[in-house]
Amino acid sequence: KSEIFRMILRSYARNISTEARRKLMISDINNNDDRNLNEDTFDEYLCALKDLFIINDVDAWNPNLRSKTSIITTPTRHFIDTSIATAALGISPDDLLNDMNSFGYFFEDFAIRDLSIYTEVLHGNLSHYRDSNGLECDAVIHLKNGKYALVEIKIGGENLIREGERNLL
Repeated sequence: KSEIFRMILRSYARNISTEARRKLMISDINNNDDRNLNEDTFDEYLCALKDLFIINDVDAWNPNLRSKTSIITTPTRHFIDTSIATAALGISPDDLLNDMNSFGYFFEDFAIRDLSIYTEVLHGNLSHYRDSNGLECDAVIHLKNGKYALVEIKIGGENLIREGERNLL
């Protein structure tokens, strides 16, 4: 059972800060091992990981229930502590610095962790937004009084920051 636990953690870490579907992660696990992990077993392990405060999926935000645009509702895959993901993959800070694309996903996970803490203190909800038109927002902080803030998380240069600005606008 501990090997299944490690395989799920590795798959989660490979899909950090993405809307990876459960079936994709199960396929990832089954392709990297001789096991035939099924959805029920996968879901049991996910519940345990959530109960142990290891993973924290961020649900999708839908600002307009009657919108003609399809909202992608798959949760974004996150860890409570980003270092668990790096340990699951056996990667070092140098590995991340040599792969800025991957570093961006881990940085986003780290930022989401902090935003989750701040949002909880404000008694708000944290979610993400993606739609079928390609618009996205890494984090939506939604307060009980109806106010919300859209947050785009970027690292790796001015071009990526400008892309994030365009998405928000």
